[in-house]
Amino acid sequence: MSQLVQRNWLIMHAKFYLLFFIFVISVPLVSHSQSGSATRDPIDPEARANARIEQHQREMMSRMRVKREKSLHEEHLARARETAELGNFLKSQFEARQSLDREAMKKLERMEKIVKKLRNQSGGDDEMGENSNAFSRVSNLPTAFTQLAEQSDKLQTAVENTPRLVISTSVIERTNDLLNLIRFIRAHLK
Repeated sequence: MSQLVQRNWLIMHAKFYLLFFIFVISVPLVSHSQSGSATRDPIDPEARANARIEQHQREMMSRMRVKREKSLHEEHLARARETAELGNFLKSQFEARQSLDREAMKKLERMEKIVKKLRNQSGGDDEMGENSNAFSRVSNLPTAFTQLAEQSDKLQTAVENTPRLVISTSVIERTNDLLNLIRFIRAHLK
């Protein structure tokens, strides 16, 4: 029996060492395969390069959009300044002559076009101008030209105080008032 016990003891130890050897070899292999899959990117290098290029293109497009919006806002401000200058010019022309010459009428037309552009850029449309009460406040041409100059100055201030990406109802109301004043002036100068 001692040989049998000794033989079983050897077999048991052999199994133990075999399992230990398999364990020692398999643990690093399993851990390496798990960590390798976690750090390895499933996307190939070409796809990563394309993704970087696409990201760069999106950033450039975003910068270009912001630059264009700033440029449009600067044009918007310049139109408001020009409207104020035209309003004051037309008022002084009317006060000096009690009428408008051909050059002043062209400036009045230019002012109307600019004010319409300002209204459209501010989010207004043609239908919004019908509700303005500018006609009810004007009774004669001198008053109309005084209000034209005042309203164009107020419009310039409203545009300058309005942030770039904001739709301003005060700007829309001022443009509608100016357009109604221009219509009143045209109707009474003919």
